[in-house]
Amino acid sequence: MTDRPRVNVTPETCAGTGVCSFYASSTFALDDAGKVSVIAEDGDPAEDVRNAADACPTRSIHLGIA
Repeated sequence: MTDRPRVNVTPETCAGTGVCSFYASSTFALDDAGKVSVIAEDGDPAEDVRNAADACPTRSIHLGIA
C-alpha cells in the first residue's frame, strides 16, 4: 500500500502550465485565474500526485505526510 501524501499548493507562484492536471486531473485544476487549485486531495493515485508535484516547473505543489 502506498502512503497518500498531504497536498498543499501555492497559487501565487503557479505559472499556469497545467502540467499538474495532466498528471493528476482528478486532484488538480487551474482556477479562473489560471492558478493551481486542489479539487480533491484523494482524487488520483498517490504516484500520480507525486508525478504532478515533481513535474511542476515552479514547485507550487507541496507534498507532506498525511
